[in-house]
Amino acid sequence: MNDHQALKKAFARFPTGVAIVTIYHPETQKSYGMTLSSFASVSLEPALVSWCLSKKSQLVPLIQERIPYRLHILSSSQESLAKKFATGSQEERFAGVDLNLNPPFLDIDSQHTAAWFNCEHEVCLDTGDHYLLVSKVQAFGYQEKKPLIFHGSRLLTEPYVF
Repeated sequence: MNDHQALKKAFARFPTGVAIVTIYHPETQKSYGMTLSSFASVSLEPALVSWCLSKKSQLVPLIQERIPYRLHILSSSQESLAKKFATGSQEERFAGVDLNLNPPFLDIDSQHTAAWFNCEHEVCLDTGDHYLLVSKVQAFGYQEKKPLIFHGSRLLTEPYVF
């Protein structure tokens, strides 16, 4: 199958939540982050989640170094944050963002996130042009917030009513 545009449109028919992964590199003292829509719960015991990472991502070497990271599940009030972390340089993504470094984890805009998960890398599967990552949850928290939704290649702050 070589019709990538049509395949992307077909994938986009499945509504998902939106998340941001953040990683703080302790040696370089640099922050890294990106928006993702491929987050999924995997297991309660042990607590595991999964997400996908492009093989071209700047985060690949950090995952290979097994640096812990935080996954932020975005609320409907964080549409601009999702867009900011989807493009631009790492410096541009973090510019003007409310950061809280609690080593080894980097928190962003926690008062507005729907949930967060402090994770350690557990398994990496080589899957086409992406890696499928399974992460062990070390700590988590959540708030009763409306989710940010990605559907039809658009961010939605209100769910569809059918």
